[in-house]
Amino acid sequence: MPRRSKGRSNGEGSVYEYPKGSGKWVAQVYLEDGTSRRRRANSQREAREKLKKLQAEIDQGVDLTIQQPTFADWCLTWLEHFATNLKPNIRDDYEGVIRRYIEGEPIGQRRLDKLTPAQVQAWVNSLKQRVAPLTVRNAHARLHKALEVAVRNNYVAKNAATATELPPVTKEPIRPLSFDEGRSSWTS
Repeated sequence: MPRRSKGRSNGEGSVYEYPKGSGKWVAQVYLEDGTSRRRRANSQREAREKLKKLQAEIDQGVDLTIQQPTFADWCLTWLEHFATNLKPNIRDDYEGVIRRYIEGEPIGQRRLDKLTPAQVQAWVNSLKQRVAPLTVRNAHARLHKALEVAVRNNYVAKNAATATELPPVTKEPIRPLSFDEGRSSWTS
């Protein structure tokens, strides 16, 4: 079992400069299994913020011992292991959305625990330049659902897709046919 510093409880953590005099800082917490998680920072203040984030994740039940997948890999894992009650055609549609709009994008290459709301918003903004607003909303819905399952299974603390601004979908008003238009369509 790895050695731990005396007097610190699991999850309490510490901040230190490493190497001394370099101006580079480290936030570190020890986990229940005796391992530790570290985050590098460029200042002591940033390291303290990262330590608070690590401690908050521990408090929320996030399992920091899990090797974090990329977001695209998580989406495929979600589809294979967690979305098992989908009809085959719906499953194919979900997989198509993942392959077309997530896998090849920068958002798909991000580690699941590093995904931020700003990155999700940038993905939506990029996507709405290429496809219809309804397609953007559908792709976002799949992304949101996959992240919601990740939150429930303690891979991440919060869903980065919750606060995303989506493009509006405009509906054309329905114009009923006049009596003459209706009659002419039956006689044609």
